[in-house]
Amino acid sequence: MENIKDKIQTFDCDLNDLGSVIRSLKNIKPDIIYNMAAMANVHSCFLNPISVIQNNINTTLNLYEAIRILELNPLVVHISTSEVYGSVLKEDCPIKETHQLKPVNPYSVSKLTQEMLAFSYFTSFKIKTVITRSFTYLCPRRTDIFTSSFVKQIVEIEKKKRDILKHRKLKFN
Repeated sequence: MENIKDKIQTFDCDLNDLGSVIRSLKNIKPDIIYNMAAMANVHSCFLNPISVIQNNINTTLNLYEAIRILELNPLVVHISTSEVYGSVLKEDCPIKETHQLKPVNPYSVSKLTQEMLAFSYFTSFKIKTVITRSFTYLCPRRTDIFTSSFVKQIVEIEKKKRDILKHRKLKFN
């Protein structure tokens, strides 16, 4: 990352505020947008379903509306999730893109709605869009969920900074 640091620019923008998105895109005029914006902690969707659904849908709607209003022509790469497939049987693995979509929680419903918005803006307003569905991923900024939480806790136990490995409900197939 150090070798490209001087080539990266960051901009502050509140995707829940259409005016903020319009101002930012008007200034930046991007050729490509990677839309990964979402509250992506599945556990939190059970604690605050309205907040997760409103955030995830509104941020995508505001992005596409700003592009439409400004008549920009970027490629939007919309990052969705495998959660839109819902509960998948072992015999259906590996999952194919043609697999039936059956979201089973507020987060997955919000992500499928994002996909539908992206598709509708592609169809209705010709905004170039690619939709991807990511499966479990890890990165330094996702330390509170998935495997990274376990790994972090195990390291802390080994360094004597923690005594107990905490987890939520685990499900094994």
